Amino acid sequence: MWVSSSAFERLLDNSLVSCPIAFSKRLDPKGEYIRQYVPELANVPQEYIHEPWRMSQELQEQCECVIGVQYPERIVDLAKVSKRNTLAMKALKQALIADGAPAEGPPHCRPSNAEEVHQFFWLVD
Repeated sequence: MWVSSSAFERLLDNSLVSCPIAFSKRLDPKGEYIRQYVPELANVPQEYIHEPWRMSQELQEQCECVIGVQYPERIVDLAKVSKRNTLAMKALKQALIADGAPAEGPPHCRPSNAEEVHQFFWLVD
C-alpha cells in the first residue's frame, strides 16, 4: 500500500496486515473519491462501492459494472491471504532484528512524532 512508502509504517505496524477494504471505508466512507477516479464504479451503490464483487449478477448488470467484464476480478481473497501475509511479515521483522536492526525499526522509516502521524493521516483525537 502507498502508506508503506510514506515513512508512516510505524502507525500501521507492518508486521500486521492492514485491510485495504476497511482502510478505504474509513477514508472514503461514501465512495466519492472512488467514483470520481474509477469511472467503472460510478453507478455502484454505496453499500458495495468498496467491495463490488459482492453485488449480485443482476445488480452488476444494472450498474453496468459486471465483474470480469467492465471491472476486473479481485486479485486475492483477503480472508485467505491475510493470515499467511501476517506470518510472513512477522517472520521478516524477526529476521531483520536478528540481523541487528533495531526492534522499533530503522530511524529513517518512521515519523518524527505522534503529531506528525496525526497530521499526515488527518486523524482526530
